[in-house]
Amino acid sequence: MVSTATAWALASLISHPPGAGFIQAACPALYPSEYYAAVTAANSVRKQYAPYKFAHMPAQTVLSDILVAFDQRVRKENTMVFSHFSKRLARYALTIASALTAAAAVTLSGCGSAQVASAPQRASLDARVNGITIRPADGRIFITDDKTNSVLSSVDGSTFTLFAAVPVVAGQANALSQVTIADTGSLLVGRFGFGTAGAVFDIGADKSVSALSGPDPTRRRLGLSAIGAGRLLSTWFVKNGNAPATGGLSLITYDESAHTASEHNLLTGLAKPVGIAVQGDTVFISEQANNMILKTSLSGLINHAQAGGLNTTVIKINGPDLLTIDSNGALYTKCNSTAVCRISPDNSVAVIANDFEDARGVAIDPGHHLLYVIDRQKSASGASTLRSIPLN
Repeated sequence: MVSTATAWALASLISHPPGAGFIQAACPALYPSEYYAAVTAANSVRKQYAPYKFAHMPAQTVLSDILVAFDQRVRKENTMVFSHFSKRLARYALTIASALTAAAAVTLSGCGSAQVASAPQRASLDARVNGITIRPADGRIFITDDKTNSVLSSVDGSTFTLFAAVPVVAGQANALSQVTIADTGSLLVGRFGFGTAGAVFDIGADKSVSALSGPDPTRRRLGLSAIGAGRLLSTWFVKNGNAPATGGLSLITYDESAHTASEHNLLTGLAKPVGIAVQGDTVFISEQANNMILKTSLSGLINHAQAGGLNTTVIKINGPDLLTIDSNGALYTKCNSTAVCRISPDNSVAVIANDFEDARGVAIDPGHHLLYVIDRQKSASGASTLRSIPLN
């Protein structure tokens, strides 16, 4: 059984020709290109049934056992039942299925309340992007751009404009890292700094940019996560000459008006910690150099006192980067050089998308059930792509 939202999505595909761009229905990431070709070829049937417009579909109408499959045996064993629809329309739907190649299969059942998506799955950006975050209040997307050494913003995920420029360092390449949102609504942005100019900036609602004074500039800043009024978690590492890099997680406490700050180490002895994600009292830190994610108690780290010591879980994953977490406790990050993985609450790891050149920042858009991923070209002159992955 599928919801009326899924029924509506299928009905829309049959009754309306595709637009100049593309069509994405429920579970859009699962649709192969052959599907759209088959739908496009069916104009005559769509026009024939368009006057009906499915206006007679009652609120509780569902499509049961909908399986668009391409193996002849499977097609015989699976039926397509349309409540309040003609058998002729059912036969037409099977014709659509037959037009698809045997290499692809689309299962609509189980998509639940997935909605028709209107945003493209890939947006080319004239930028060199690292970090990304989404403001919960209005869904606005913010990214850090090394090309302009600034923060860009967008309301639709495709057109980005300048939000605020971050001070450059003379004689040093631009390298902004994560961007996160403070409780006040201001943006907090990290600057990598290459061992001399690591910094954190507070960008207010008026787009004023203020550096937090106090944090150690020799620390190469990567991940950031706001955890309350005037409190911020920061991952960093230090690299001196040929010596191995050493890094950690620190708590930065700052005055929101004066922008003075102090930094206190919570966890050291790491090599290259990158991403941070926090949910409740659990904090996750991706340790890129050692191919793992650490999961432990945030209050235990801050208070430095817990009976029996901290209970820390190590999740093995190849090459994790910046992190994000959804409301169900699933983590998302780069993995395996060219992929993005989901780490479930039971700590199992699964690839959800591949063919990335260099995945960087990740962010959840809960309103549209999307995971946004920055894919950055490795060449110094290359741009970036913002990819959206439906989370069904």
